[in-house]
Amino acid sequence: MWIFAAGPRRTVPQHTDFDQTDPDRTTQRALNWSAIFDEEEDFELNIRGVSGGLGIIVLADGVSQDTNVQAFTPLANANRNQLKVRGVGGWDALKAFVQFGIRAPISPVAAGEPDVVAGRALFQAANCQLCHGGPQWTSSRVRYTPPPGAGVLVNGQIISELKNVGTFNSAFFNEVRATAAAPLGADGFNPPSLLSLFAFPETFLHNGALNSLDAVLDNVTHRSAGTGGVDTLTNAADRSKVVRFIQSIDASTPPIP
Repeated sequence: MWIFAAGPRRTVPQHTDFDQTDPDRTTQRALNWSAIFDEEEDFELNIRGVSGGLGIIVLADGVSQDTNVQAFTPLANANRNQLKVRGVGGWDALKAFVQFGIRAPISPVAAGEPDVVAGRALFQAANCQLCHGGPQWTSSRVRYTPPPGAGVLVNGQIISELKNVGTFNSAFFNEVRATAAAPLGADGFNPPSLLSLFAFPETFLHNGALNSLDAVLDNVTHRSAGTGGVDTLTNAADRSKVVRFIQSIDASTPPIP
């Protein structure tokens, strides 16, 4: 768990950043729990501000740090001057690794298991795919070519990609922000991907507040977000089947549009 400028944040697995069913890996989700980045290269700011490095984006001389680096605007951070290793741009290499080198872990849960089959049907009946559908198992997308145009950003977030499903509690003990300002979350969060979620079972939600998928589905507001507040998962046994289905999701699972 990290305390960033946006607030408390659990690390997001990077195999979900790009659509792995797209051979060219051009479809990308908005990045970070609060959709505060739209390019992999925006993490230059983390290299400099969190990791203590000098960064990879440089001036035309190929060495000196370019201090004009911000998220979103005024410049896109892709295709800028970069430090090179053996003739390859550092960010070009890092992005290619995320796109093509990180694969979704294979679930040990069989797709044909009865509870998985039933759980998939219950998942669809609850319209969970509204936030967690498609080949990336998230509704989140970068739907423009950076930098973003006017009106896309609200409070430094790609506001159209956020979903408010009742998972933000400003009174929770770790809801603090590195900048001492109010943490982001009141507008909702960038829906996490469910792809191979089984491989990351320790904590859930943006701030690691819950320790099981069962606890995640205990939240009525969350589990009924896709049906306009109509709770189709009041039965605990049904919720357990949905959990089992989620635990089975990997790259071989047919996406739900």
